Amino acid sequence: MNRTFRWHLVSKAEVASGLLGEFLSPYGSWTLSEYDLDRDKIAVGVAATDYGNDANPALLVMPEKYAHEAFSWFNVYAPEISPLSQILRVVTFQDWEKYQPKESYTNNIIRSAQWACLTLGEILAQGDSGLDIPTIPLSRAQACFSLTVGRTAMIYQDIEITQNCIDRLAKVERNNGFVQRPVTIHELYPMWSMLEKLTYSRDVAKLNVFDVIEKLERDHGRIGRKESLTSFSGLLSDSVEERVIAFNKYIETVVTPNTKLRNDIVISSSLAAAAFLVGRGTSHLFMLRPWTNQMPLALVWFSFFAAYGGPLFWDLDWTKAVKSIERSISGKFSWESSAPVDLCWAEYLWRTDVFGESSFSQIPKLYPRVLSIEIMPGASCQLRLNIPVSPKGADVARQKLEANNLELKAALDGLLTLASKARDMLSGTNPPPSSGHQSSLGFETEQDSAPVTKRGGRSSGKGKHREDG
Repeated sequence: MNRTFRWHLVSKAEVASGLLGEFLSPYGSWTLSEYDLDRDKIAVGVAATDYGNDANPALLVMPEKYAHEAFSWFNVYAPEISPLSQILRVVTFQDWEKYQPKESYTNNIIRSAQWACLTLGEILAQGDSGLDIPTIPLSRAQACFSLTVGRTAMIYQDIEITQNCIDRLAKVERNNGFVQRPVTIHELYPMWSMLEKLTYSRDVAKLNVFDVIEKLERDHGRIGRKESLTSFSGLLSDSVEERVIAFNKYIETVVTPNTKLRNDIVISSSLAAAAFLVGRGTSHLFMLRPWTNQMPLALVWFSFFAAYGGPLFWDLDWTKAVKSIERSISGKFSWESSAPVDLCWAEYLWRTDVFGESSFSQIPKLYPRVLSIEIMPGASCQLRLNIPVSPKGADVARQKLEANNLELKAALDGLLTLASKARDMLSGTNPPPSSGHQSSLGFETEQDSAPVTKRGGRSSGKGKHREDG
């Protein structure tokens, strides 16, 4: 990765004018030190490949100690460039020094596909798209915690940095300004920590799904119980009929009596493993449909076993979805590239501390009800804003809908009445009025109106017309 920048040490006022096109002198430093920065000195980096009088700033580095003060200054005195994150990538000097991507990715193809599997499971667990994978908007992957963690793991290949990403996501998750999710970071963490130890299997008999379940049972004090999934050996049978019977027996024995346990880790993982073993892959995802609301975590565990098994165990729809999501995980990261987010991490912290958890609806965003945050350099996550519906607004909308429904009903009733009159006139079943003339439908003049004969025909001033047939 090319870290070469020309650094310009400028004041906050110069940053404001520079980002509006009045930048920079043709001179700059090739090095940057923490001692170069202070309360009024900010480093603006221009990539070496984009250097000259018309070069565009690509990176802004500020001291972490004065970051809040700098963002407040821009918000008050230079609102035209606030939020600053929407103009260029912004990081603190500590993040710039610590988070440096690896030059090459290790086991890129395997790892990125496994993280994509977990991301797909997290999409399914959202619960509002069903389990029909071809119809699911894969753009929702950008709002999955697993994609952010996987992207971080792929870019930096450092356990400590990946843990820092998880800690930041946990802090975001606790923000009441965002909609709470059906599956939490605490529930996802066991899969994230186990994923790095997995390798693809070539044989379902060697997949060791039961080993994973036994480990979870041991960790949660449930080893050796009769309701353990390992007691249902029929799931490993070569007969699909026996596997289905074993699955139904497990449901009847373990799952049904515990339907009130939402996202229990042992039951959710065991249920997912059972469905995976019945289909010997992802083809029997539909077997989890009855429990998507009670145990959405089972859908993510199902995707974990898909990641465990690898492509040989994926059906067509699963494979296409995973390969599409994988592009967002395996792509290279460069400091010079733009960050299509609403807020960088430092600016998110500042806005939360200064304006509170519900202030994000007041800033321009890529999407009206979604805030995109760059959790780590190169790894972002979309969070749906928790915008309450005004009771008064809801009442107005309901009253308007009811009024429209009444108006539509009255119009339909009128059409039905008119159609009934027309049918009676044409069939001759409606007796003529006492005056000897049929009442008009309103589509003809008084001169054109004529009495209806007993045969149902109409007479005119020129004589009777013969009926067809």
